[in-house]
Formats: sequence, structure tokens, C-alpha cells
Amino acid sequence: MGSHSGFEVPRFVVLLGHFVLLIVLLWDVEVVAKSSLPWSQRDDHSRVESVQTQITAGLATSTTLVAIELTCFMIGASLFFPTQCLSSAVVHSISFVSLAFFMADTFHVKYFWILFVLTALSCMAEVTILFGALILNKPL
Repeated sequence: MGSHSGFEVPRFVVLLGHFVLLIVLLWDVEVVAKSSLPWSQRDDHSRVESVQTQITAGLATSTTLVAIELTCFMIGASLFFPTQCLSSAVVHSISFVSLAFFMADTFHVKYFWILFVLTALSCMAEVTILFGALILNKPL
């Protein structure tokens, strides 16, 4: 088992904050979709619906990935991996701040997909650690 790094509590808080913000954005996805479009296209119902479907899929998948990472963290498999704690805290901090800015200003779908990839990589690292600990019986 690794040593205590001091990143466990900030990581938990950032993961939880990111999770809650994703749920809030998913809750009002129509407003998010309209804010991602230029003013001239906001009345085009088919364009809004297309963007809304894309954003809904991205937010739902991101919420699922963050929930998986939060669950793996709560299980404790990666709790004392300093590198994973630091990288996860940084990725989710960047995502949280960016999504909060998108929520307050304009939602940029292009940048959201970059944040999505970062979240997916962090979740994959978490699942890899859990897989190594539970399936391969590697010591934590």
C-alpha cells in the first residue's frame, strides 16, 4: 500500500463538484444547447435539437465516467496512489472550472469534447488500477 499523499480529500471534493455540475448541466440541456449556438441559429429548431442530442450524449457519458471514477475512489483501490490522486484532481479541477465558465458564459462544444477525453482518460486509469487490484491480485 502506498503512503498518504494529501491529495485524497481535494480529489474527493473536486470529483464530487464535477459530478454535481455535470448533473446540473444535464438537467437543463436545452439552455446549454442554445447557449452553444450563435444568436442567428438559436431559432432554428432542428439545429438546436441536433446540438442538444450531441450535448446530452456527451454530458450523460461524462456523468457516467465520473460516477465510475467516484465509485472506484470510494472503494479505495486508488485511494493511496499519489500520481492518480494528483492527475485526477488536476483533470477534474480543470473540467469543473471550464464547465462552470461554460455555464456562465457560452458553452463551447468543441472544448467540451477535449474535457470529455481528459475525463475518460482519468476514468480509464482508475479502472485499470481497480482491475489490477481486484482481478490480477496486485498489492495496492
